[in-house]
Amino acid sequence: MTENTLPPFDLEVLVRKIGTLPASSEVILELLRVIDADEIGAAALADIVSRDQAIVVRLLRIANSSFYGLPGQVESITDAIAILGWRQVRTLAAGVAIFRSFSDVQTQGFDFNQFWRHSVAVAVGTRELALRMKLGEGGAFVAGLIHDVGRIVVAHAFPGHSEAVAHHQKLHACPFTEAERAVLGIDHAHIGGALAERWHFPSVICNAIASHHAIEDQQARNLDPLTLAVGLANALEHCRNDHEDPEVRWQCLTRLPWDRAHLAGTDGVKAIAVIEHELEFLCGMLMDNADSE
Repeated sequence: MTENTLPPFDLEVLVRKIGTLPASSEVILELLRVIDADEIGAAALADIVSRDQAIVVRLLRIANSSFYGLPGQVESITDAIAILGWRQVRTLAAGVAIFRSFSDVQTQGFDFNQFWRHSVAVAVGTRELALRMKLGEGGAFVAGLIHDVGRIVVAHAFPGHSEAVAHHQKLHACPFTEAERAVLGIDHAHIGGALAERWHFPSVICNAIASHHAIEDQQARNLDPLTLAVGLANALEHCRNDHEDPEVRWQCLTRLPWDRAHLAGTDGVKAIAVIEHELEFLCGMLMDNADSE
C-alpha cells in the first residue's frame, strides 16, 4: 500500500486500538510513582516489584550477572536492594517492566533489535545527563527508554502507515520526523506523548516524550529539564552511531544546544563513555528471553 492509497491516520483510533499497557501496567505505574522519591523504603519497593514474579526472575538474573560481580549472591529482591541499592533496583525494575509490556508486540519489517538498542542507549545517556543536571536519574532512565514509544505502536497498529513513512524518508532523503509529518500529519514524539498521557504516566515524562525533538527548535521556549536531557541524549546517540571518527563525532556533538541545559559537549563525551560501557550488558539482560530460562 502506497502513501497515496493509505487511509488518513487518526490518532484517536490509534489510542483506542492500543488501549492500556499490555502487561505489568500496575507495576509500572507504581514504580513511576516512586521512581525518584526519597522516602520509599526497601520493604515498600520490594512489595511493588514482587507483584510480578516474571519481573522478579529477570531482575534477580541481572543482579547475579558478572557485570555486578555477584554471581549467586542475590537470592531475593530484598538482597538486591541491600547489595545494589534501592535506586538501582527500582530503575532496573521499571526497565524490565516496560520491556515486558512490549515483549509481545511484533510487526513484520520493523527492526525491534535496532529500536530497543537505541532506546536503551538513550535511557543510559539521559540518566547520565540528568545526574549532571541534578535531576532524578530513575525517571530520566525511564523517559529515555520510552522516548520513541510512538514509533513502535504505529508500527504495530498501523504497519502500512509505518512502511509508507519509511518509503517517504528513503525517497526524499529527509529526517524521519519530517517523513512522519508528511505521511501521518503528526510525528512519533507527539503520538508517544499522547499515549503516555493515556497510560497515566507522570506529566514530566509525557512532556519529555512529546517534545524530545524540539530541543534544537529555538522557537520552542521553556522546555523542562527532563525534556532537554532526553532530547540531548537522543541526539548524542545519533552522533555516536553515525560517526566513528572521534573528530567528526566531536564536531557533531558541539553543534547540539548544550547551553539550553547548562551543559557542554564534554558532558556528552562522558555520557557516551558510560553508554558504551553499559549498553551490551543492559541490552543482553533486557532484550533476551530470560523469562523462559
